[in-house]
Amino acid sequence: MSDKSRISKQIPLFNNYINTTDIHLQQNDPVSGNPNWQRLGLSVTEANEWQSKRLFWKDTLYPKYSDPLQSTSAVKAQVQNFITDFRTFAMPLLNIIASNKNANTADEAIYNFKTGRKKPTRHNTAIADAVVFDAKPLGGGEFKFSCRTGHDNNRASKATGADSVQLSFMIVDAVSNVAALHAESTGMQREIFTKAQFIKNCDADNVCKRLVVFARWYNTKHPLLAGPWSAVKVMVIA
Repeated sequence: MSDKSRISKQIPLFNNYINTTDIHLQQNDPVSGNPNWQRLGLSVTEANEWQSKRLFWKDTLYPKYSDPLQSTSAVKAQVQNFITDFRTFAMPLLNIIASNKNANTADEAIYNFKTGRKKPTRHNTAIADAVVFDAKPLGGGEFKFSCRTGHDNNRASKATGADSVQLSFMIVDAVSNVAALHAESTGMQREIFTKAQFIKNCDADNVCKRLVVFARWYNTKHPLLAGPWSAVKVMVIA
């Protein structure tokens, strides 16, 4: 439903509104270089009609209303009818502007509307929990991983702020110096799983080789907030 309170019926306020909004519509957006009416989703026909109505108001009707010698009852009635007609014309366009993704807080103030969009939540705290995980060999090169936090007992669940688990792993014939390996070592591969319990397939061709793996809590939308890597585990692929 259109909110007609966006456009005041009080003549001084209406005068300011129709002039300010039309000037803003015709100005170029400093970022894109396009006119604001285009940025806000209006057509050239709609923008031109808005300006045409404003110019008639500014150059013809409002001067008559403001001149004591011309401000007759007929002129005053014409002013009221103009405001009513302009509100009917402008409200659907204001709905288009208010729902446009390019509308900003400056537009809200100029056109007197609220977009209703919530401000985006800022995520700036890294995940503190480390992953505690078990990996049970299932045969055929597969492991069943069960991941949890250190304070979640034995129940598989994701840490607060995480939407997934990320593995850093390597499959090797033998491991001579595990202590020298870390999650960022050359040759490590990455894989993401969106559940706290999942199957990791190492391929049956790799049976009897070793899976060297680290794990951490991960957020796919905010990768920089990933948790710390776990200690390394080395498991025989069965």
